[in-house]
Amino acid sequence: PSSATGNVTFELFGPYAVGDTIDCAAGKLVFSQTVALSGGTASTTNYPGVGGVNAFAATASGTYAWTVSYGGSGTLNGRVSTCGSERVVITVTNDAGPGSSS
Repeated sequence: PSSATGNVTFELFGPYAVGDTIDCAAGKLVFSQTVALSGGTASTTNYPGVGGVNAFAATASGTYAWTVSYGGSGTLNGRVSTCGSERVVITVTNDAGPGSSS
């Protein structure tokens, strides 16, 4: 609800190759950011240069899995999403991107 307060932690695990078991093991953690709820919502800024020390840029192709946890507040119980319920497939190329020179 919009009255929710507290913090939400976003964690990204990977990369996982085709056929790997997505287990969100600590050794696969590549990004973590805790943000305060605002108006009952929260979002992450998982882009290099945004979010300070928590910035993340994929260096390996594969499947990555998000988990999101909420510690609870007042009468609201904490929750943790299921490992692997939110996945993204990333393909890393040698392209340096816009504005780069060779």
